[in-house]
Amino acid sequence: MMKKSFCRKFRKYSIENILSKQGIISVISRLFFSSVFLWFFLHFFVFSCASRGVSSLSNPNIKIKEMIFDDRGNLILKLVNVKYVSLCAPGSKDCSDLPVNSLFLDVEFKISKPSKHTELDIIIFGFGGEKKSFRVNFQESKIYPLE
Repeated sequence: MMKKSFCRKFRKYSIENILSKQGIISVISRLFFSSVFLWFFLHFFVFSCASRGVSSLSNPNIKIKEMIFDDRGNLILKLVNVKYVSLCAPGSKDCSDLPVNSLFLDVEFKISKPSKHTELDIIIFGFGGEKKSFRVNFQESKIYPLE
């Protein structure tokens, strides 16, 4: 008795039923609807959303979390999303670059007082070409934005 009920369950999936007219129609309709769904998914989600996503991607902005002087007169910088920092003497084109590459990471710098100069130009470069410039006067412990 168990064998008969077990065989009855699988009788509708036999070769004869699949090759019959209704079986072929059901197989073709399933393939058609699955291919239509796949076409819709590829067209709408992949092509349109990906093209909008690539054009709307923007580089992260430079974030200056903290820019203060400590009790010894050293400058403390806490930065996020910075590619590199350039340190220059005012009016000089000879700068020293510090590669940072802190995408989504916090970085802390401690810049001590220069021995030869009282001022220092700091240029902070981001990943999208964004830059922020500052002139730091260590004698007066002041920071001036440069534009």
